[in-house]
Amino acid sequence: MLTSRKLRCAVLSLLLPAMILVQLLPGLAMAQTGSAQTGSMQSSTAQASAQDACTAAKAAGSANVPGAAWLLGGCLVEWWAVIFAYIMVPSPPASSLIGKSPEYVAIYTDCYKEGAKSAQVRMAWTGCLIGCVVVTAIEVAAIAAAAAATDTNNGYLY
Repeated sequence: MLTSRKLRCAVLSLLLPAMILVQLLPGLAMAQTGSAQTGSMQSSTAQASAQDACTAAKAAGSANVPGAAWLLGGCLVEWWAVIFAYIMVPSPPASSLIGKSPEYVAIYTDCYKEGAKSAQVRMAWTGCLIGCVVVTAIEVAAIAAAAAATDTNNGYLY
């Protein structure tokens, strides 16, 4: 018998590779467009500082995500945590933007949100998959125990 929980696990196991590709493709596209751009020495310096700001913002966003909370949420409420991870977009702390130019603030904010959202979605999916594996293992153990009890009682459950 296929329960709704098993159906959810089956759907998640099919969707996970697609979700991983969705997370990886924007990074690959940015790497290709970044290497194709050329310009004067001043614009390349500005691009380098923008790229440095973006790299620092993604690292800070990823580091500031409460990963254990998203992992636990994924284990306990499964796909709801994943949905919330996609919906919730964290903002960078204001202290990291004080005294910076408007261009830097815009780049830093966008990259921070991208890095933090990626980290929280990854942790929520990981927790969801762990929850599915644990629940499936418990169900298999319960079915095996019921089958063993049935076999010892000549097919009758007392």
